[in-house]
Amino acid sequence: MKEHTKKMAEKHRARAREKVACYDRGSVPPELALEVFLFDCLPRVDTYPAAHRLIERFGSVGGVFSASAEELMTVRGIGEKTARKIVETGRILDAAVIEAFTRHPIVGECDVFPLISWILKNAAVDTKAVVALTGERIYVSHATSAAEDDESFVDFIKDAAARGAKYFIFAHAHPEGYPATLDDSVATHRLSEVAAECGAELVDHIVVTGSGIETVRNNGER
Repeated sequence: MKEHTKKMAEKHRARAREKVACYDRGSVPPELALEVFLFDCLPRVDTYPAAHRLIERFGSVGGVFSASAEELMTVRGIGEKTARKIVETGRILDAAVIEAFTRHPIVGECDVFPLISWILKNAAVDTKAVVALTGERIYVSHATSAAEDDESFVDFIKDAAARGAKYFIFAHAHPEGYPATLDDSVATHRLSEVAAECGAELVDHIVVTGSGIETVRNNGER
């Protein structure tokens, strides 16, 4: 009986890995992605329930990989070794995302709102970003920790505008669903003024929460 159960588990894992390999990048269902990630952390455990418990606790895959080891170990089935592996992987993902979006331009057509959402949800939990758009649909983004001075965005806007950017979108991660704050509004007005001085426009300030995207303009705060 145990041998039969083991073979069934192995087949399930093989099928899950094949499914992940068939998806395009960025389109893997969150629960499936996390379940497969946990295969190597929990080789003799059904990782499906653990993946769902983690996402239920932290709200998203990004939230899971941004959590501390102590927080992760409050979830049933997650021990110290697994928690440490998740934290280590989260740090690697943070480094890769920040490098990609601060050092290299993104060229080509894409939907800017999912792009911003992806940046913020996969970078550090509390993150800000500005995305520049040119008339040729070229996107360049700059992301920082939300704790850093917004003046870094001023330099980015001036540089991007000098290279042909016509429009900018300011974004801020509020993973727990908090509305935009007074500081957000002040930063929005500051960056809007800088863009105008450069002959460009700050189109909007969006807030990415755990459940979706809200805009400051639609909330009447700009």
